[in-house]
Amino acid sequence: MNAETLAAKRVSDVIAALSHLADVLARENRALREHDRAALMDLTEEKATAARAYEAKVEAMKEAGPALGGIDDDLRQRLAGIGERATGLMVENERLLRIAMETGRHLMEAIVDAAKDMNIGPGTYSRAGNVAANARQATATAPLSLDRSL
Repeated sequence: MNAETLAAKRVSDVIAALSHLADVLARENRALREHDRAALMDLTEEKATAARAYEAKVEAMKEAGPALGGIDDDLRQRLAGIGERATGLMVENERLLRIAMETGRHLMEAIVDAAKDMNIGPGTYSRAGNVAANARQATATAPLSLDRSL
């Protein structure tokens, strides 16, 4: 196999790997928009595997060196096209992941705040002898009882 044919094969391999990664990103973006947690769990490993495969193909393509300059225009345009699609999907993916993480953080804060509000705590006596249901509402005086028989 001559250098130009090898370069064309390496570029084709990169196109295939990037196409697969773009497809995974498109599915993950859809799952993020639809809040499909099960699909997201399945796609996490697939996305990592696709990204590693793409990186490996790019490294192999770099080894073709100067022969890459001789690839035909059709192959070059296909690579540019899938590159643009993948870049757009990556930008969208980052935005959707950031939104999902922020939403999750806000939800957890709301749950924690609600749990704090629900935590009534032990009742304490006020100065007037009434039981205050929330320790934060009671006065600073601690309850005290004396056993005079001692």
